[in-house]
Amino acid sequence: MGLDYVDPLTKRTRQRSATVADYEEGEKLLARWLLLTGEQHADEVGSMTVAGLAMRWLDEVDPRIARTAVSDHRFTEDAVLLDTWRGYESEIATHILPGFGRTALSAADDIAVGAYLATLAASKSRRTPIGATTAPPLSASMILKVYRRLHQIFTYGVKRKLIVGHPMIGMKPPKAMRRSEQHVAERDPAERAIEWEDLELMLAWLHATYPEHPAYRTRVRTGGETGLRQAEACGLTWDRVDLRRRTIRVLQQLVYVEHEHGCAGKWAGRKVSPCTLAARAASGNPKLAPIAAYRCPYRRDGGWYIDTDTKSHQRRTVPISKGLAADLAELRHARTPLPDADAKRRRLARRASRYAVVNADLVFTAQRGGHISKSLDNTLIHRAFDGAEIEADGRNVHSLRHTAATTMIRAGIPLPEIQVILGHSSLQMLERYYSGVTARTATADSVSAFVDVERRERMLDASPHGMVLPDGN
Repeated sequence: MGLDYVDPLTKRTRQRSATVADYEEGEKLLARWLLLTGEQHADEVGSMTVAGLAMRWLDEVDPRIARTAVSDHRFTEDAVLLDTWRGYESEIATHILPGFGRTALSAADDIAVGAYLATLAASKSRRTPIGATTAPPLSASMILKVYRRLHQIFTYGVKRKLIVGHPMIGMKPPKAMRRSEQHVAERDPAERAIEWEDLELMLAWLHATYPEHPAYRTRVRTGGETGLRQAEACGLTWDRVDLRRRTIRVLQQLVYVEHEHGCAGKWAGRKVSPCTLAARAASGNPKLAPIAAYRCPYRRDGGWYIDTDTKSHQRRTVPISKGLAADLAELRHARTPLPDADAKRRRLARRASRYAVVNADLVFTAQRGGHISKSLDNTLIHRAFDGAEIEADGRNVHSLRHTAATTMIRAGIPLPEIQVILGHSSLQMLERYYSGVTARTATADSVSAFVDVERRERMLDASPHGMVLPDGN
């Protein structure tokens, strides 16, 4: 989906675009974009809101704007790196716009700003950590980021003469809640596992929701039965699956590689590349912002790759059940064969130790084609929790690995064998599961025995003749 809007600086039509999984997610994203772009063209300063000023400031520091093409505009802010800019946009869209964005600039005085910051300090995070039933308070670092961003926005408004005075002069950042108030008791990995009854409900929901795309259901089942890490499952290819022997060879994973500078020459510091030095010399501006790797004219492209290595740097063979093998066979039968030319090109590319994911013959693919990204994988598991009406309780994709570990322990498989299957570097990692599972079982048995003894003694005292009662009465 995409949204066209007019850049207030260059007066050119620009577009925001993104890929979404369904209509509902697209509607939410579109509403956010409209809020980001819809209020930045106020003709009268008196009608401008904090959101409009924030959007103007974001456009001013946007590194994608060709500043040399804007001859009639005097920039007051320096461009930032694209990743930094995206962080600014996320902070503004997440924290400033919902609570303070529609406030008119004429009403944004020190009292209004102070009240907003106090509300911000008492707000909760959008993420619920593992082991917690509710979201913790917003972190002190995020509160400080929002405070700084709002300060920069108002400073820009003063420079542009859009506001008369700076409402945050002399205002200190709000203090976050004390750490003791944010503390959440740690949960052992066995507690973060998904019960098999719940996992079956999640698989049933995935099957009913995506009947034409069984890869999603099979991916979740594979994680719950084999304990593959997220990167290992998303990067699994068909040449690593042996359906006849019912095994999976784990020796690769999906990784994201950042863009790299390809320009030759000497660096003048950690961020000042040779292409930056050349640009500064050509423009005559020694303070020109460093050129990011993705804008380097000789860059080495990054992106998603299949890396023939794992987190533990160990290759292993994982057995699979007959049911999972049947699901994988169904996936393999349904895949669309490639033309001979494309298949040969991909086979040649896969000879490298690291190759682009577009050349991979992936087992699990997204509904619209291509690989299942980590963000889509995370979204998928949480949708399954919600769709099956199961309380996630802080659990995530990695809980599938916890599920596999606890199931193997309960099945009586020796720990050294489980260590090989899961690819743990040491037995100490597995002992976290073992102690959690066995301790709860032993405690339950002890409590049950104690209750039985107490019950027998009470019944014996109540017996009129002091007769000995048989077991179970």
